[in-house]
Amino acid sequence: MNVLKNKLQIMKNVQLSITLLFCLILAQITPSKAQLIGPRVSQKSSVTQRIGITDITIEYARPAVKGRQVLGKLIPYKSRFPWRAGANENTTVQFAHDVFIEGQLLQAGKYGLHMLPAKGQDWTVIFSKKNEAWGSLGYNAKDDALRVKVKPENRSTHQEFLLYHFINLSETSATIALDWDKFRIPIKFSIANPQELVINDFRSKLTGAYGFSWQNLTTAGSYYLKHNKYLKEALLIADRAIRTYPKWDTYSLKSAILRKMGRIKEANTLDKYKINTIANENELNQWGYYLLNQKKFEEAIQIFELNVKKHPKAPNVYDSLAEGYMMKGDKKKAIRYYKKVLNMNPSKFLKNHASQQLKKLEGK
Repeated sequence: MNVLKNKLQIMKNVQLSITLLFCLILAQITPSKAQLIGPRVSQKSSVTQRIGITDITIEYARPAVKGRQVLGKLIPYKSRFPWRAGANENTTVQFAHDVFIEGQLLQAGKYGLHMLPAKGQDWTVIFSKKNEAWGSLGYNAKDDALRVKVKPENRSTHQEFLLYHFINLSETSATIALDWDKFRIPIKFSIANPQELVINDFRSKLTGAYGFSWQNLTTAGSYYLKHNKYLKEALLIADRAIRTYPKWDTYSLKSAILRKMGRIKEANTLDKYKINTIANENELNQWGYYLLNQKKFEEAIQIFELNVKKHPKAPNVYDSLAEGYMMKGDKKKAIRYYKKVLNMNPSKFLKNHASQQLKKLEGK
């Protein structure tokens, strides 16, 4: 009898264990954690654009027109809620750095995007701090981060599926364009303090492994020079680049910075050094053409003659010297040096170039 009771108790314990295990498995596959998501009618999409070093990402769903009236119907002009500017969940736009939207400052962050359509008038574009709602049903004006007015545009072509893209790109600005049916909503933005962003990024990176590369150093120094920013700091960067790679490019950067700072005598001394000591054939040639383009013919010819002296067996240096004399107007010397090129077994390209120039000069 005791044996039978023990067996029954064991069976009950086994059944209880199986039941508990089944409940645990069910708990792991509840709909909230393992819900199957089928294809949606309005499919999900995203687009990212980098302006300078700032990424802008828009995530949205793409409803289709399907022959329906969009303005005034699918997008009502008078509604209790703003338009979600897409479909399904919030359309969101994320800015990696602070931006100006239609001239108004918006801090870096991810925002829910909503719009208030107006027939024949400007639309209101709303950037909401709440970015995880379902459409605009949970919209509350107290969550607004920014509101701007934009002018809708008519388009000649039909856009079946709602589309966000970026137009009118520049180094520091662009326009977000929402296209659907035959209308466009353009939202202009620009990066706040774009040059400071780039310079601060350079400063941070050059303290690490990036700072051991002369190419990175010249990239940073050239950016400072281009925008006339922190030239004393740029000069230190150029000196670092020279210590790493004492060649034409790094000396040229330092020379250009010195000129920008008004230290012309130092820049001239540095140019003389790099021309006579560092420059190779190609670098001298490029410098000569740089001077030619500035119509400094005598200086350019001096550089080309120096190149001939340093590389007397290179046909290309005579071709450049001939071109220098031709641009100066010295036809006789130009002919002389083009003929010199043809007598040196030049490349096919140089041979053709010299021959064509000779025909022009000799009137053939």
